[in-house]
Amino acid sequence: QSVVFGEGEEAQPLLLSDFFHNIVNPEQFYLGHTVPLGAMPEPSHRGMYPYQAVNVLRAAPDTATGDGTLASVSFDVIKSNEPIDIHIYGITLFGADDTEFHPTLVKHSVYLQGLLSDVNADGVVNILDLTGVATAFGAPVTDANRSADVNADGDINILDLVQIANDFGKKVLSFVTLPFTAPNDEETPIFPPTEYEDDLGPTEPIEPEPIDVGLVLPLSGHLAQIGEIMETGFNLAADELKDTIDIQYIIADDQGTAEGAVAAFERLIHDEGVSVILGPGSSSSARAAFPIAQENEVVAISATAGASGLGAIGDFIFRVALTTDIVIPQAVEITKRKMGYQRVATLYDETDLFSTDRDAALQQAFLDNAVEVLATHTYTTGTTDFTPQLTRIKALNPDAIFVSALPPEKPTILIQARELGIDVPMLISSLTQVEVEAAGAAAEGALTFTGWLSTDETLGNQAFVERYQSVYGTTPNAFAAVSYACVHIFAEALKNAAEIEAHSIRDALANITNLDTILGKFSFNADGDAVYIPNILIVKNGTLQFFD
Repeated sequence: QSVVFGEGEEAQPLLLSDFFHNIVNPEQFYLGHTVPLGAMPEPSHRGMYPYQAVNVLRAAPDTATGDGTLASVSFDVIKSNEPIDIHIYGITLFGADDTEFHPTLVKHSVYLQGLLSDVNADGVVNILDLTGVATAFGAPVTDANRSADVNADGDINILDLVQIANDFGKKVLSFVTLPFTAPNDEETPIFPPTEYEDDLGPTEPIEPEPIDVGLVLPLSGHLAQIGEIMETGFNLAADELKDTIDIQYIIADDQGTAEGAVAAFERLIHDEGVSVILGPGSSSSARAAFPIAQENEVVAISATAGASGLGAIGDFIFRVALTTDIVIPQAVEITKRKMGYQRVATLYDETDLFSTDRDAALQQAFLDNAVEVLATHTYTTGTTDFTPQLTRIKALNPDAIFVSALPPEKPTILIQARELGIDVPMLISSLTQVEVEAAGAAAEGALTFTGWLSTDETLGNQAFVERYQSVYGTTPNAFAAVSYACVHIFAEALKNAAEIEAHSIRDALANITNLDTILGKFSFNADGDAVYIPNILIVKNGTLQFFD
């Protein structure tokens, strides 16, 4: 709330609201280490609880000499029904000539005696401090050797050696904290107990404060199977993080439709009051629901919506799946060069945004790479008989067939194509192991463009696969993986956010660059879209493998 310098008529109050800075974990600070005014480190947290420092510039009253009160600090307790800890880890003091004093905090007092003799700040006045002065003896005082000017008279000379000799052998506390007095006048233990002068014993670990997060998934309807798989990835990540970040999901079923997603977002924002929503799953749902999040300044992070342009809806919108405009141009260029196809046909779901977006990007990529498109055929979501379209495509004898579809239709398309005797390569958007297994032998040789594979050696990927198998008894697929990664990316933003609220989380997400994830080095671009290296996979012996 405020600091008051001095007492009585000499008191000089100063409000602190504009002077707080987040600091790195205080264990990294030690006596003799100073942080220049206005140059605090990047924001960081230990768990979910911020450590903060205050830098103020105010002269002490003339009467503040010798023993007495230099400054007093008052705090407002915002949540009186919750436990709160206030820790003082260090105080930096400067004299009128900008000479830094190195205080020791013991009980409720600050001591300055003898500390300047500890030239190398190793916690004891010894021969090394004499050596430090001797090395700089007679040299002009600079920032690099200022600690050798022990008596702060502007010269490094015999007087500095005398000061060290007088204090020789004294132990200087290198990291001491100031305990506060509890209501029962007992000393209250504070973290870390092994680093104060008086070991007051271990403290109980602080439980992380629950964070309500909306989770929008298609748990019923056409995409229900995918929603269930995504939920396993979200839950596994939240369980891993529970000791430091207690994510409490408020789940809303969007039924795999745009209307359902709008209703889910409206309920989570207006009835539940969440500031972050993970979801929705499909691009069609995202296109309908994202504007609601943006309008209400609620962060929305979809793990799987990959259609182009959705990130441009606003600065509160983020996506973890690789988008069409990133994946398709590169995929066509590589597969055409390696496979040599010249004449192709395409098949896509005209009622699904992701599928129409993929086909449009394919058409442009074919044009850019001099590939002839013999025909483009469509169908609608929920179709079960694709033989009319596939029969017409077969008659054209293309070199390859590109399919843009939602998960439930992919196995059926593969099976019916093989039943018709189509044996040319099938390139299918975002094919997962679940669909490969559902298609059986008909999936052999099919290719797909995706960002994750269970055998990839990205950091933490194998540990994720093993833990998923242990918990759920099966190998995760890309939907589970990208959902799991989504939570860890969100957790990184929480760790770096100045506050646990939408604007701070948005800013922290936007600043994520080269984060190690199971998807690889992960960044967000200016539109909040994912940036990492995409993969091209092929089905061999019933499993997805890297395409050489």
